[in-house]
Amino acid sequence: MSAVCFFALFFASAAMICDLQTGRIPNSLILTGWGIGGVFGLVRTLNASGSLPMMFAGALLPLLITAPLFLMRMTGAGDSKLFSVIGIFCGPEVLKIMLASVVCGGLLSLLLMLSVTGVRERLLYFAHYVQTGGRERRTESGAGQPGIRAYRTGGAERPENMHFSVAVFMAAALYAGGVI
Repeated sequence: MSAVCFFALFFASAAMICDLQTGRIPNSLILTGWGIGGVFGLVRTLNASGSLPMMFAGALLPLLITAPLFLMRMTGAGDSKLFSVIGIFCGPEVLKIMLASVVCGGLLSLLLMLSVTGVRERLLYFAHYVQTGGRERRTESGAGQPGIRAYRTGGAERPENMHFSVAVFMAAALYAGGVI
C-alpha cells in the first residue's frame, strides 16, 4: 500500500471512529492531518515525486465543492474538512474519493430508508425542501422567519441522519484497494 493510500485510509478511519462515538470529527484530528499532509507534501516535492500546487488543489477543491452543502446544513463541516485532509495526500484525485463517497452514501441512505425511516417519507421531505428552496427557517424563537433552513432534522442521533464519515471511509478503502 502506498503512503498516500495509507494516510487517506488512516485519517478516514480515525474520523469515522470519532464521528460514530461522539457525533463529530474533532478539529484536532483535522489539524493533525493537515500538518502531516503538509510535511508529506513538502517531502514529496523535494523528492520530485509530487508538487505543492497539486497538494494545495487537493486540499482546497473539497472545501470549495462542499461549501454549498455545508451552508444548507446537508453535511457537516467535519466531512468537508476530512475531504480536505485526504486531498492533501491524494491531490486532485480526492475528487474520485468524493464521488465514490456520494455513491456509497447513497447506498447507505437507501439501506437506512428501507430499514428505518421509509423511502416515501424521506423523498417527500426532500421534495418539500427543494420546492421551498430551503427558505423556511424553523427555530424555537422564530418559526417561519426567512432564511436558509438546515436540511437535517433534529439532533445528530435521529435515525435518518447518517454519519457520512462512514461513506468517506468506504470510498477511501476503495481508493486504497485500487478499485477507484
